Amino acid sequence: MNYSKTIINGILLLDKPKGLSSNRALGWTKKIFNAKKAGHAGTLDPLATGILPILFGEATKFAEFGLDSDKRYFADIYLGTKTSTGDVEGEVIEKKSFNKDINVDKILDSFIGMQYQLPPMYSALKYQGKPLYKYARAGQEIKRNRRRIDIKSIKLVSLKNSFLRIDVTCSKGTYIRTLAEDIGEKLGSCAHLYNLRRVGVGIFDIDQSININKLELLASSKPDVLSHKLRPVDSFINHWPSMQLNVQQEKKFLNGQPIRVSPYNQRNENEYLVRVYGFSNDFLGTAQMINNEILRPKRLISK
Repeated sequence: MNYSKTIINGILLLDKPKGLSSNRALGWTKKIFNAKKAGHAGTLDPLATGILPILFGEATKFAEFGLDSDKRYFADIYLGTKTSTGDVEGEVIEKKSFNKDINVDKILDSFIGMQYQLPPMYSALKYQGKPLYKYARAGQEIKRNRRRIDIKSIKLVSLKNSFLRIDVTCSKGTYIRTLAEDIGEKLGSCAHLYNLRRVGVGIFDIDQSININKLELLASSKPDVLSHKLRPVDSFINHWPSMQLNVQQEKKFLNGQPIRVSPYNQRNENEYLVRVYGFSNDFLGTAQMINNEILRPKRLISK
């Protein structure tokens, strides 16, 4: 019997449960939708929960804009104990008391801004084609380069006994486990990440997401409603300036030809990216706007 896959285009904001890898969550969601093509924008460790954007069909062409988005997390940090993995799943390798009278807000404020962070060995970052965590499990330490990150904001939510909860918004590539350890060190102690929940990706908030159980329930009871949970392909870039084309321009654009456009809303940039829409207001793809008058196709939607 031939079970053909469905061509689906759009973005699903999945609330990933704890204990499930991002790839398994992707596979599960892809199966629920019976989708032909899907990917995700931004890995979450099995330990973590929260927003995992699942991209279907043409939306996968714009995954980089989800990956590049700022992320927001609620992180629970256990103070006074360091582990081999930097999180609750590792073995305890150090214990050290901390000064409970220290100004935690001031310490957290010191992390705001651009800085260089050393990626942890227990991470999916690859070295010679193999994830670092595989080297770590084999007892090997690989030399890593510090990477530039930006902590946009970091706030104290609560501090009870040894548990510190923070609300942090940061750039892509920020390792919260490393941040947790660094916070413990600045508090004159040590620490590890106890729990992590991603509550924001770019313009999206956790309240806009849906969990797997609800998805499965919809698939079994109201399968026609599933597609209503998808957001448009251009959702990650809908803050960009846009351009609408007439019928002739649309035809040229879809053939990959640069187009001279009417006087545009002037910007003080020689080149910048725009969203492009057709005569019927359907999304066509992205383009470079050059000198506010030439539209050069960059990434096109398959028609």
